[in-house]
Amino acid sequence: DNITYEYRAPYDSKVSPYQCLRSNHSSNTNYCWRKFCNEGNETTIRRHSGIDIPVIRWADVLLLYAEAVNEAYGPSGTAGGMKITALEAMNTVRARVGMPPARSEYIDSKDGFRDYIRNERCVELAYESNHYWFDTRRWMTAPQLMSQTLYGMYIEKCTVSAEYPEGRKYIRRALPDNRQSIWRDYMYVLPFPDNKLKRRTRKPKGVPDAVFQIARVGKVH
Repeated sequence: DNITYEYRAPYDSKVSPYQCLRSNHSSNTNYCWRKFCNEGNETTIRRHSGIDIPVIRWADVLLLYAEAVNEAYGPSGTAGGMKITALEAMNTVRARVGMPPARSEYIDSKDGFRDYIRNERCVELAYESNHYWFDTRRWMTAPQLMSQTLYGMYIEKCTVSAEYPEGRKYIRRALPDNRQSIWRDYMYVLPFPDNKLKRRTRKPKGVPDAVFQIARVGKVH
């Protein structure tokens, strides 16, 4: 039998304790996360959680600073009267959780450090405030990222053995075609609300024709 799991947030006053992960056959990838989750006191209802999902926090500010300064002045640059460099801002985020400083091969150029910062944002801000949605669109990297094959972790029961002491096999394989992502460039922008379109038939000043058409109808003409 295949087993899938779902995330369960903490603090449900009705039933306690819950196990953090439970079988429910609802996950597409079978991957799950424990971020913002207190083990031993979880709930299936996110709004019952005692832990708020942050909108923005200091690590995000530091990484945004590192990214902006790197683009303007490189890894060793500073800006806005601040004494901290882009590299030092990155390392401040890493040091707080016991991670070593950024590796030297990634900090000798603006281009190399750019990729390092982007990876750090994905790790540090995973599942927070839709950062991935906004980052991939402002970086214009969605066509590359969203066209990659998505994988899931398939968990199967098996006979307990030296190779499988837990009686489980963990197999990473591609998701079915109907679970793969599809990217179209019109997804970079959101459609104007219908009630706004009824009021506006002329293109706003400064908006390129192609972008206006995409935003109006949600597809490329």
